[in-house]
Amino acid sequence: MRPFTISVGIVGLALLAACNPMTTAQTPGPSTNVVERALDMQAVLAFNDCVNEGKTRDISASKAMDPALYLSSADMLVTCDDQLGSSTQLADKRDRMQISALAVQNYLKGGDVAKARLALNKFEEKFGPGDLIFSDGSSFTSTMHALLFFQNDQREQLALSSLNAKSRVKDEIRRAWYWQKN
Repeated sequence: MRPFTISVGIVGLALLAACNPMTTAQTPGPSTNVVERALDMQAVLAFNDCVNEGKTRDISASKAMDPALYLSSADMLVTCDDQLGSSTQLADKRDRMQISALAVQNYLKGGDVAKARLALNKFEEKFGPGDLIFSDGSSFTSTMHALLFFQNDQREQLALSSLNAKSRVKDEIRRAWYWQKN
């Protein structure tokens, strides 16, 4: 009986070996989709780190009332969004809008009106008709347009009234226009 079990064992091992053929061929590397996904995730993580640093600089600027820190924060926040590249679909659109809006405001607070205008134009190009609404119901883009682009002429004065900008901003612009005339 012993030779029978040995022969059954040998046949069984042969069958198992046949089921698991050992090859020396190389296994293919990870698919390009997996690599692209990993690169996208790295870009999003780097974006989040960059945003946190930009917001930290914004807080420091607010505490110190330092225009240079506002400009530094704005530059960093603009760079953060630019570095996302083709991975923008993975970052929350509202977060990206808020970061871009903060950059516009920080350029303005830092005193660089030209860069604030460029950043606002870039905001509008990226997000199209999208807008952010302040807690008082006024529009971010309308408020920034009032601050950055309005001149003291009659057409602009009429257009200012129809903007959904912060009422305090519109009042200050009207006050400035009044004192330019009187």
